[in-house]
Amino acid sequence: MKKCLRWSSLVAASASLVFLLTTGCATAPPYGTVYAPEGPPGMQTEVVGVAPEPGMVWVGGYWNWAAPNYVWVKGTWQRPPRERAVWVAPEWRHHSNGWWRVDGHWR
Repeated sequence: MKKCLRWSSLVAASASLVFLLTTGCATAPPYGTVYAPEGPPGMQTEVVGVAPEPGMVWVGGYWNWAAPNYVWVKGTWQRPPRERAVWVAPEWRHHSNGWWRVDGHWR
């Protein structure tokens, strides 16, 4: 019984630590950020097709704020900057000042 309690305590402590570490990673919008008053529309469906050359990766489209409206930026085929690079899509985050976009990037 004591081993079970110790194990569950360890699991609970580990989960708490992971939660604290990941919530502390949230970043504030950079200085000079442009805010949209409302969140972006739903994602658009894009026809991807076949890569024009071997090794190219599809980088999907996204909504960009161009006051007073959102504008869809079409996806493109891109060559990763290095082997095993992964594209991280842009995302919109809510802030007390409105919505702001975190740019997509290669990881």
